[in-house]
Parts: sequence; C-alpha cells; structure tokens
Amino acid sequence: MGGYASPGGAGSPVTAVARYAGHLDLFTVGTDNRVWSAWWSASGGWSSWFQLGTLVARTGSTVNVLARHADHLNLFTTAPDGKIVSIWWNARSGWAGWFQLGLT
Repeated sequence: MGGYASPGGAGSPVTAVARYAGHLDLFTVGTDNRVWSAWWSASGGWSSWFQLGTLVARTGSTVNVLARHADHLNLFTTAPDGKIVSIWWNARSGWAGWFQLGLT
C-alpha cells in the first residue's frame, strides 16, 4: 500500500508521536478521507506515505495517536457516521484492522 498521501486540507492536521529517540510516526486524514501515515528514523530517513486500512474517515477528522510504549501505537479518529474508530500497531504483529469503539 505504498504511495502518496493526498494533501490534507483544513481540519486535517498532521499528528506526530516519538515512540523513542531517533524515530517519528506521522498520521493525517488526506483529502480522500483515508488515514495516511509516514515515519522517519535517524538511520533511514523518511518513508513514503502509506494508507492505513480501508477506512474512509469523516471529512475534517483528526487522527489522535498514543504510544503506550515504544512497540505499540493506538490511533483514534471519526468514521463517516460520527462513531469513534480505532486501529493499533505493535512491533510483533504490525497493523490490526479498524474497529468501532463500543462507547455509549
């Protein structure tokens, strides 16, 4: 799923997290309303932008990210129907699929 992020528009800022020294992970919602990511490492430089799954996010959504530890990320954004959705990544298994949070 390599490629380029469609440029984010108003309401779609880039969210970044440093899981450890020498590494950054970036996330945004592109103008195609897909969630995109890229990363940077001190040893390898910048990756290409890549799409995270098949989710189409609500227009103007922001991606929020939490690094619970160096080998795990949790992302949160809003689906087109206004519900909160999440996806996670860990170093051992990679990216999971998007799922809706069961909050009421």
